[in-house]
Amino acid sequence: MKRLTIIISCVLYLLSGIAAMGQNNESILKAVSQIGDAVVEYSMTATNDKGRTIMKQAGVVEIRNTSYKVSSEDMQIYCNGVDRWLFSPKTEELVIMNNDMSSDNPMDNPLVFLSSSKVKKNSDGTSAITYKGSDSVTFVITILKIGKSIAEWPADYFTFDTDSIGDNVIVTDLR
Repeated sequence: MKRLTIIISCVLYLLSGIAAMGQNNESILKAVSQIGDAVVEYSMTATNDKGRTIMKQAGVVEIRNTSYKVSSEDMQIYCNGVDRWLFSPKTEELVIMNNDMSSDNPMDNPLVFLSSSKVKKNSDGTSAITYKGSDSVTFVITILKIGKSIAEWPADYFTFDTDSIGDNVIVTDLR
C-alpha cells in the first residue's frame, strides 16, 4: 500500500505538468479548455534525500474537463469527474474514492495544480516541474508532449471497468 501511495502522490504532481501549456497562472485553465481533449506524455523521476533514485516511470495523461485517465507501467488512474479509480496491476490493488474538484487539497483534486505550478522550459522543448515532498523525496516530472487527442473518447472512457479485474484483486471502496 505504501508503494501505491507513493505512485498516487507522483501522479498528482504529474498532473501539474499541464501547466506548461500556459504563460501564466490565469491562462493555464483557459489553455486546457481551448485544447479540449488533451493528451500529455510525461516521464518522472523521484530521488530521496541522499540523491538515490527511488522511482522512474513514464506514461500518458488524457484529460477532458474534470475527467482524466493516467496510464503508466505501474498504475492506471481513471476519474470520471465524480469517482476516481486507482489500479495497480503489479500489486493487484484497486482503490475507489469520491472525486472532489472543489477541494484545494491536491490529494483530493490533482487538477488544483493547474493554477499554482511553476514550470521550467528546457532547451529541448520539454518542460520540467520539480517538487520536493515533505518526506524529502524530490520529484522531477518532464512533460514530453502536450496535444489534442486524435481519438474519439466514448462516454465511459474515464470510468474503470471493475468487471475486467480478477477475483484476486484487492478492492478498497472509500466512496
